[in-house]
Amino acid sequence: MGRLSLGRVRRLIPVPGLADDLIVEHYGAGALLTHSADPPYVYWRTLSTAAAGAAGKPLVLVSPGAAAHARTGSVLVSAVREAALAARPRADRVWLGHPGLDGAEQATARLTSLSRACGVDIIAADGPFTFLDGGGLYAGPAIGASGWRLFHPDGPGGLVGYRTPTAERQPQPLSWPDGRPDDRMPSAFVTGWQRRDTRLWWLGEEGAVVAEVVPTGILLRPRGLYTSDALVALDPLSSTVTVGTEGLPVPEALVAAMRRLVAETAAEPSGTLLLRVAGDATAAQRRIIAGLAEEAGWKVEDGAAQALPRTPASRRIPAPSHAPSFPPPPAVPAGPEAPASAPMTAPNVVPPTRAGTIRVPVSRPGRESGLTPPTTDVTPLVTDSRRSAAGPPRSAPEPLPPATWPPVAAPPATAPPAIWLPVTAPPRAAGPETPAGLEPRSVRREPAAAGYGSVAMFPVAPVVTVFGPSADEPVPVPDSRADAAAPPAPEPSTGPSPAAFARVANRAEPAGGWPQAEPGAVPHPPRPAPSPVVPQAPVVPRAPVVPQAPAAPVSVVPVRMEDRASTAAEQREFVAALGPAYTETLGAVNAALSTWPALRDDSPGARADYAAVCVYLGRGGWGAVRLNAALRAGRAPDLDGYLPCLVSGMRRLPRHRRAVLCQARLVGPVERSYPVGAVLTEPAFRSASARLDVAVPGADLDLLIWSRSALQTSVLAPPDRLLDEATFLGGTRFKVLEVRRSEPGSGDGATLPPTAVLLREVLPGERAGSNGLDEADRVALGRLTRALAQRQGQDPHAVEDVDLVERLAGPALGIAGAAVAYP
Repeated sequence: MGRLSLGRVRRLIPVPGLADDLIVEHYGAGALLTHSADPPYVYWRTLSTAAAGAAGKPLVLVSPGAAAHARTGSVLVSAVREAALAARPRADRVWLGHPGLDGAEQATARLTSLSRACGVDIIAADGPFTFLDGGGLYAGPAIGASGWRLFHPDGPGGLVGYRTPTAERQPQPLSWPDGRPDDRMPSAFVTGWQRRDTRLWWLGEEGAVVAEVVPTGILLRPRGLYTSDALVALDPLSSTVTVGTEGLPVPEALVAAMRRLVAETAAEPSGTLLLRVAGDATAAQRRIIAGLAEEAGWKVEDGAAQALPRTPASRRIPAPSHAPSFPPPPAVPAGPEAPASAPMTAPNVVPPTRAGTIRVPVSRPGRESGLTPPTTDVTPLVTDSRRSAAGPPRSAPEPLPPATWPPVAAPPATAPPAIWLPVTAPPRAAGPETPAGLEPRSVRREPAAAGYGSVAMFPVAPVVTVFGPSADEPVPVPDSRADAAAPPAPEPSTGPSPAAFARVANRAEPAGGWPQAEPGAVPHPPRPAPSPVVPQAPVVPRAPVVPQAPAAPVSVVPVRMEDRASTAAEQREFVAALGPAYTETLGAVNAALSTWPALRDDSPGARADYAAVCVYLGRGGWGAVRLNAALRAGRAPDLDGYLPCLVSGMRRLPRHRRAVLCQARLVGPVERSYPVGAVLTEPAFRSASARLDVAVPGADLDLLIWSRSALQTSVLAPPDRLLDEATFLGGTRFKVLEVRRSEPGSGDGATLPPTAVLLREVLPGERAGSNGLDEADRVALGRLTRALAQRQGQDPHAVEDVDLVERLAGPALGIAGAAVAYP
């Protein structure tokens, strides 16, 4: 496979990386809590464990670096609550995989307090845990744990079992995107890995190296280049570290990055990995790489990767010819404490498994399908990899401070499988390789565009939250569509660009980071003595970390969209940027014009504007879901001329001046996000249904809007699009008129939410008072009341298309009072 064209490279403003931050990624009812200083391999192992443990039930998994953070307790309160609320049906129990927990009284008190603060039962692993064949997480005597134990708000409970439940259904297959924007260069030299996004690290100076977590494992590549075959799925029983870009020389910086990665994996036993040299390495480089691979015990391979064919999960996938073969494991009878689904390969060893997101057998000679090579139980120290206040991350780990959770043995060594990532959230699919991909809380990421095949962990796009220094107020966001008389917003003279992180404070943060435990907590039941393990080195205490002064919240400036016609230069830029795809899009435009003669427009540039609308209505590329996620994070699309042509094309469409419907998901009280009388400004385009009988499964509330300027974009939609769609331009304002509650209705496999928010559109330049309702509000409220009665009197029809679900039931609507109104 050849490498993909990155298009014209533009010089972008550098942005700061992550500091001492906790990052929470939400995947439906699952959550992954990692630290900004986690190196790529540690994050990779944690993500693979989370993928294997995905079972459709609330699961919160914590990396070793995040487990040692002083704010982990307060962040866990938010993560556990949201995981319980995101489950369908809503759960009263949440599974927690946290390294360093055991039967100590302090851990028992903290878990009891966490259960009390969240209002749900906590099922936590009492000791180390690992994943098993079939997707469950195992914590039992075979690896030195006493099992998964239950914690009530009133105290600890008994033993639940040795493994988590497995998934009841296969995950929906989605795709990895087939394009990447250009990278942003770091502003200064870094001596270690610098995490820039959820799955992106930098290393180096002018020849910056990018370490990226991809479906095959870890990809080491130069800035701005990547190899397309690194995005295909390889053997599920092996993992691949890809070096370089196919057809291009291997920079020396990549070889240096290989040395660092090998040194890091030496402390975290990696099992058998496949090191693939995709670039054109010199003879000297190959000797160095071969020596590094021999030191780490990895197998080396040259050339392009061989992709597995994309087939349904129920069919057999043949093993590729390059896959490493392992000797058959020794036959050791399983003890009574061993999990039933994973026979023991040696004393005190639980075999790892393939990735938990693909459930297909892979057979090879001399080996039973589903078994993995034997491993050894190693208990390395949990180390502190946090960034010091004086400079870059420490190159050598230090022991944990005793003030945090007590450092206990990390999970046992496993052979990391090929990572079948939750491809609904590629970190750079929404913009350049910057931390801007981490939107404020409850801003949903876009699903992947059509491209190379992979398997999704969850069919729902994740929510990513960055917990940085504490902030008491929401992130301020100015109105992106001010009146014509208002001056443009001044650009900040200092500080990060608009694409920088939005750091969201945890509003319910208890004192000291963790919920306070009440005295007299019942200690854990005594756990059985663990099997012998490698002795752990003593922990050398050091001084507690001095808390830093809280930093001011970072503003997220919405992209300014001018309500005007596009210029000829912008139209030419858009046509050139779209390339050959413009011809196909133009065919869809001509078909729509033949169906709707009223759309025919002979003015110059009309077809280019209509083509931009068709791109917005598409399922891939810069479609509505991906574009709106980027706009909410303050990032403009990197498709030249696209945004002005899109606005201009929508202005040519007929308007819809009636009630429209969209839905939203909430994790908090509806009155907090939609206070009556508030005027909400939507920073992105907002899709709604002109039909009032549709419903998205899992939506928490209806948003019934009286429209005055929504555009009928459905006239340009493909013929198979079943949604009668109307779209509001970015910057549209909405006033909350009333919140209605009723009994949930159902029909045709769909359920109406019990809560409905009634809003009316506020036109540009119109003054909308916040003190009560005026005459225009009362007129709109009467019309919306009749529309709501009409909706409740009809049988709802379920919307099952993934793209339409994300259009109709995205994040909370708008920004209230110049601040993010997301729950």
